[in-house]
Amino acid sequence: MKRLILAATLAAIMGCGIAPLAVYRVSLTPTAKADTCYVNPPNPNFSDTRTGLQADMGSWEFYQGPDASDGARFYLTGVAVNMRNGKANNATLEGTYKNGSYTFEVVDVEITKSGNPVTTITHRIATTITFKLNGDALDGTFREALTATCDGPNCVDFKKSQDNLDCDTSYPIKGAKIETQNYHGV
Repeated sequence: MKRLILAATLAAIMGCGIAPLAVYRVSLTPTAKADTCYVNPPNPNFSDTRTGLQADMGSWEFYQGPDASDGARFYLTGVAVNMRNGKANNATLEGTYKNGSYTFEVVDVEITKSGNPVTTITHRIATTITFKLNGDALDGTFREALTATCDGPNCVDFKKSQDNLDCDTSYPIKGAKIETQNYHGV
């Protein structure tokens, strides 16, 4: 009898996944970065302006979490976070709903140790996604804040390097709901 119950439970789990509340195809509008994002800031007399350009952020699956009876806990999957040096990864973020907005946050910490005596360089990348839903539209911001610290005898070199960047950039994001029966995890 126990095997029958276990088999039925496994079949139910494997055959029926949790369906997302919605799937949104999301794009990001590139914006100018602060001078602190560059080792050699751009020439202030030069500007590169583009209009109508969007970066595809992919399809984001949006779920209500099973762990909150009040509906305040949500999950967002398929999100590329930690885009520093092209190291983006697709993550599932846990977030909350408050005052009409959904907020999802993740912090990545990269620690590099080298030399003798040891010098430690720490990069902290905080990603915050905030959006509101209006019918089938998603509208919000994608913010990445990078801070860098150095501890050790070789920090003089660190202060002149690409590793010593503090960069806080927010980008507008927009999304459109797509039909889940036509969605294939792309």
